[in-house]
Amino acid sequence: MHAPEPVGSVTYEVELDARGSTGRLLRRCEALEARGDGPCWEVVFGRQAACERCPLRTRPAEGRVSGVLASPDDTFSATLLTAEVRGCSAVVTATRVDDGAVSELLEVRLDHLARRAKLTGREREVLSLMLLGRSLAEMGTAVGITARTAKYHQAKVLRKLGADSRFDLLRLLM
Repeated sequence: MHAPEPVGSVTYEVELDARGSTGRLLRRCEALEARGDGPCWEVVFGRQAACERCPLRTRPAEGRVSGVLASPDDTFSATLLTAEVRGCSAVVTATRVDDGAVSELLEVRLDHLARRAKLTGREREVLSLMLLGRSLAEMGTAVGITARTAKYHQAKVLRKLGADSRFDLLRLLM
């Protein structure tokens, strides 16, 4: 049985054992009623085995946990899982996030970093171009400055963000 991944959000409850989720559905939303019985990875996500990055794979402590599951196909999408662990069960909300939403999340993260580091508007532009792998000449052309000025802004961005290199910027995005 191959059920498509949820579109939008679905909420369901799964049973937990000593190691984590058995995946047995205890309660499901209306959108899952017609998908039959079985473990959550099969009924909700149409997978043959438990999801590798499921935050419930190892028995989490009481409280809220979250994780991101990659799409099982070749599309660039993901499913954000948030779960409230309550004793021997967890109430899980799975929200499908497509390419556009992932891009928006990245922009929000970049805006947060820029505000925290007090980057100027020009430095924020240069940061975006740096993360796209643009050369100094390409950055200069894109924002209407010389390559030398782009290099100056790049150095300021790295210093303000506390990064050692362009590659080190990726660490800040995580």
